[in-house]
Amino acid sequence: MDGHINLYIDEKKVKATKGMTVLEAALDNEIYIPHICYHPDLSPDGSCRLCVVEIDKMRGYPTSCTTPVEEGMIVKTRSKAINKIRKISMELLLSSHYAECLECDSNYNCQFQMVAAYLGIDKSRFAKSAKKEI
Repeated sequence: MDGHINLYIDEKKVKATKGMTVLEAALDNEIYIPHICYHPDLSPDGSCRLCVVEIDKMRGYPTSCTTPVEEGMIVKTRSKAINKIRKISMELLLSSHYAECLECDSNYNCQFQMVAAYLGIDKSRFAKSAKKEI
């Protein structure tokens, strides 16, 4: 055995190295899955819930950053249900963040902004819930 695993992500056959997560396999094969906690300075734990996917024969919506790849796995990264979960998760993260974060000077050099744009979330949704100084 060569340590490679074959799986399908969005109907595309991809190869991954044994021990990789679904997120790593997707990114390695140029398939984008929104994520924030998967960062070199952080330990991926699935708590942001932005990288949820659907996996054939698996219950619920597992996080791709914590789910190891398996031979023959069939992964779906986009659907109405997945998008709804991601939007709710992102809105919860933004609810305790400054609304201006979505338009700050980082101009998409920020993973937070990139994911919000990908999900179609804009500042207007949070104009009244901006964090106030105590």
